[in-house]
Amino acid sequence: MKKSFLAKLGSALLAIMLITACNGTEEEPANEEPANEEQETNTEDGESEEGS
Repeated sequence: MKKSFLAKLGSALLAIMLITACNGTEEEPANEEPANEEQETNTEDGESEEGS
């Protein structure tokens, strides 16, 4: 009786661990900008202007 209960419990825990370990959906941040000191900015005229 104890062995069958432990087998059921162990198999359920193994299944849970496999499901969580194989869930590799790591999302990367979408608003990541490069860490440059000088970034190009657009003016109202449509011309580009470099500044920090």
